[in-house]
Amino acid sequence: MLGEDRTTTAYNDHGDQTEKVFEHHAREYSLDGEGRPSDAPTTESVDWSEARFRYDYDTHGNWVMQTVESRGETDQDFTLSSVEHRTLGYFE
Repeated sequence: MLGEDRTTTAYNDHGDQTEKVFEHHAREYSLDGEGRPSDAPTTESVDWSEARFRYDYDTHGNWVMQTVESRGETDQDFTLSSVEHRTLGYFE
């Protein structure tokens, strides 16, 4: 395999995403004189990122504010990525 992607996602009781972890594994192989790839990769790399999602909900159970924090390495602190507000109208 030359590479693979893996995304892991968690959800809360409202069905809203609370966590997303993305991993990308890449591998390169050298070729011999006959054009056959080596048995083991010559280089390997991993890209990784993680995002956390927090929500404020209205009395109907719908989110009205979503806060996203992310980091690019496991030893980094999370930093604020975005805050989204939405206004919902209800007809009763």
